[in-house]
Amino acid sequence: EYTGSKSGVNFNWNFNNQDSSKTENPSKQFNIGNKKINLKVTASNGCTDTLTKTIDVKPQSKAEFTANDVCENDSVVFINKSQGATGYRWRFGDGAISNKQFAQHKYQITSTTTFNVSLVALANGCSDSINKAITINQNPSSDFSYSLTGSTVDLKAAKPALTKYQWKFGATDSIVSTATYSRTINIGTQSKVCLKVTDIAGCQSQTCKNVTLGISTIPKTRGFKLYPNPNSGIFTIEIENPKENVSIEIYNSLGAKVGLLEKVGKVTLLNLDLANGVYLVRVKNGIEVWNQKVVSGW
Repeated sequence: EYTGSKSGVNFNWNFNNQDSSKTENPSKQFNIGNKKINLKVTASNGCTDTLTKTIDVKPQSKAEFTANDVCENDSVVFINKSQGATGYRWRFGDGAISNKQFAQHKYQITSTTTFNVSLVALANGCSDSINKAITINQNPSSDFSYSLTGSTVDLKAAKPALTKYQWKFGATDSIVSTATYSRTINIGTQSKVCLKVTDIAGCQSQTCKNVTLGISTIPKTRGFKLYPNPNSGIFTIEIENPKENVSIEIYNSLGAKVGLLEKVGKVTLLNLDLANGVYLVRVKNGIEVWNQKVVSGW
């Protein structure tokens, strides 16, 4: 740029013997290296003046990166594709920064949020920058409710309208179904029910609950002891203060009576051929009736 008096002045620029210009303030793009710039000015009275300067043309970096949208609790991996850079400055859009060449960042969100991420690529005092938007998708809710009818459980997702629902039953079975599903459960192996959901962004979450069926909701009492529990079908019942005509009844999870012992004493050893499952032991001791759950057949 010429900064002297401009009245009646002619300009003659020589750009390293590569180009020339008679414009007062020209522009010129050079490749890398030292370049000699010569300016000759001629006044209207014929007087001239010449000035030569050397300009160091440094490499120009090119900023570029790629990154994918992620789900909540996952880190974003930024792949730096910048060229000609010797230094980097990341701004992740949430106040965090980094000077690493290859960066990754984990965002904290309360709902799906888009952040504006910038990368400045530095080289010998020259720089280039680029901005891109990154979206962090909130994980879907996988909570569910259930209701029981005997060993049948009716399941319902708390927040429907997702893409995929996978119901899991213990470690033995699973099914991809809808937001509501009815299932007869094998209470010996499938009382743990999980719901895994996947939304349109591919984000997932899972919730598991112990579904307590039928008789297993009955609390233990202190009227008698039952041991061991769980057992293989052989267990002992010890009654604290037995009366006359004490009886022991065994019921399955559907409420059907599968065993009866009458006129038992203080200590009774039972050896039952029971399928794997949860049973109800009912002790009638005079006017008192006590119930306790037993896991048997194992």
